[in-house]
Amino acid sequence: MPLTVVELNVLGGSASPAAVDEGTRDVSLVVLTELDTSTAAALDALGWDERFPHRVGRADPGGWSRPPTSPAPDEPKKIR
Repeated sequence: MPLTVVELNVLGGSASPAAVDEGTRDVSLVVLTELDTSTAAALDALGWDERFPHRVGRADPGGWSRPPTSPAPDEPKKIR
């Protein structure tokens, strides 16, 4: 299954949660910038907590994922 990532700016609550929901139906991971708590709550009401069981952040930015995610390492690894 391919990994599909979408980043959307929800403009601090100006974007329609229903439109965001519709536009992300078939994606694996969603990152929302300028996310406010009312938009996050509206997305939860639309079932995002079930569709995307893995979540990072409750406000700007917020991320939802179908596959499991892991936290970023404390220190970046050097690539040689």
